[in-house]
Amino acid sequence: MANDRAQYRNAVEKWSDFNERGVFSKTTSNGTTAIISADSAFREHGVNTGISDVTLNVAKSQDEQSQEVFNKEAKALGKLLGHVGIKTEVITDARVADLVEAIMDPTISDLTIIGHGGIAGIYIRGKLGTTFFDWYKASSISNHLKRGRVTQRFCGVLNRNLNVAFGTFLVNNLQNVDATFGELFMPASLDDPVNQNLRPVYNSPTPPRYTDLPRKPAD
Repeated sequence: MANDRAQYRNAVEKWSDFNERGVFSKTTSNGTTAIISADSAFREHGVNTGISDVTLNVAKSQDEQSQEVFNKEAKALGKLLGHVGIKTEVITDARVADLVEAIMDPTISDLTIIGHGGIAGIYIRGKLGTTFFDWYKASSISNHLKRGRVTQRFCGVLNRNLNVAFGTFLVNNLQNVDATFGELFMPASLDDPVNQNLRPVYNSPTPPRYTDLPRKPAD
């Protein structure tokens, strides 16, 4: 789609400009790792995904249980990283404003995001209900590039016509974006072997060509 191509071109140009000018966050060693447990709020609000082919059928009880699991996971991860000397900020039941603040804060060097999503973005509660906050929204609001990692602790299914990983244009080195590409991700704990499925999405530090990006699989 022409719009996809234009959005990707704009994001690449912005990313390249930040890299060339050295508009970066602090490093992992002197910055903060933000751990965000996204409040999807399907249990209370309608969903505004902006994606016509995405159908959500999340029962109220299941969603409440999921949120508890996500929050517990965020706290456990914060504690684990703290034990090895990494400064963390854990945000549970996070909303769009919390995510935006973390993306735009240059003292935040690393981002770990937990919740419901697909490779291209995360479902998160905003002022008008739950929305799909995708890679292009993230790129559009970014005011620097993270020098640490962006870890997508949510499903990596390819649910868009053009599938760009959420964290692609938030880091100065694309090899620092971790996700479960094309897969579901439902760890029972931080010790669950499924965590090993989190791996770098890209083999190169720079954005791939538009024509090399994965498309949504045929039904």
